[in-house]
Amino acid sequence: MNIIARFFLNLLRFFLSFLFVLSLSSFIIVWTLADFSQKSNIKPLMTEVIYQELNRQIDAYSEEQLKRYISTLCANKENVETTISGIDLKFSCKDFFVANDLKKFFAESIAESFYEASYSCEVIECLNEERYDVLVSRKGNEFYNQAFLPLITASALSGLATFALEEGKISKRVRAIAVLIFLVCLPAIAINFLKEPIKQRFISYSEVVDKIVENLLAIAFKKYLLAFIFGISLLAISIFLWLVERRQNIKQVV
Repeated sequence: MNIIARFFLNLLRFFLSFLFVLSLSSFIIVWTLADFSQKSNIKPLMTEVIYQELNRQIDAYSEEQLKRYISTLCANKENVETTISGIDLKFSCKDFFVANDLKKFFAESIAESFYEASYSCEVIECLNEERYDVLVSRKGNEFYNQAFLPLITASALSGLATFALEEGKISKRVRAIAVLIFLVCLPAIAINFLKEPIKQRFISYSEVVDKIVENLLAIAFKKYLLAFIFGISLLAISIFLWLVERRQNIKQVV
């Protein structure tokens, strides 16, 4: 093979390897965000954040006024739609009247409103408009789930292409894929063990924020750990194949 052909072949291998690492990284991130932004996970976190904020902003007198206002709205109604402080709320009057903690009730209602909010823009357009709340909404969750299949397909195809173009025997090709997976996973796994210093230095502002960060990191760690285990499995397979190939070479020599 002449020098120019080998140069372009190596360039293609590098590009496919880079594409595999990029698509696999993107897939794991989207997979993490899809789980993190599920309603069953994100709503309790948002409720806690909003509840603490309401505790700071609403005193006993304001709470009583708000209770009277909602009671008036709920007269002879089953459900109420209203706007409070620029936030559109929809809730059951029955739930309102039986609520023991009014702030908790409103925190849950506001969290529900945020998560179920309607957006006139697509997720990427919303981000360009600096509407970052879309990332933790139902629309964001649907976006992650839609991106799931294309990214895993891109990871599989680029991985297979890298495997096909890698020089050497099967064991070396399998090992090359395992190494690329380790390149994706090891930094993320290492960060998980450094999360306490990172939180204290950069992002630890309150107990609630810490809970959100810990929740996100815990989900991400599980995804990266699964990918890492898959990489270890491929490495083990490559070692087994190498032993088989070595044994066959010895037999041929003998």
